[in-house]
Amino acid sequence: MRGELVMAAVAYAGTAIGEQVYVERDGVTSKSFIDPWPWDEDDDKRPACTPTHEQRVRLLEKAGALIAAEIDRLLLEKARGYAR
Repeated sequence: MRGELVMAAVAYAGTAIGEQVYVERDGVTSKSFIDPWPWDEDDDKRPACTPTHEQRVRLLEKAGALIAAEIDRLLLEKARGYAR
């Protein structure tokens, strides 16, 4: 599946917010958030409860690293002539 790194980054960043994630669609704000974790639940090491300050920082570091990895992957794909 394509986009796994980005989906994992979103999952880490969303978890860093805390227990409630607010999503606005069509002018309506709700607490619904479909967790985009792209891999098996056994691979998910995010905290199950509200993260501490230190955990939030670490979650955002991981999200940033995953975004950087996806950027690198896309640039390499283009350099090899595989870009769409």
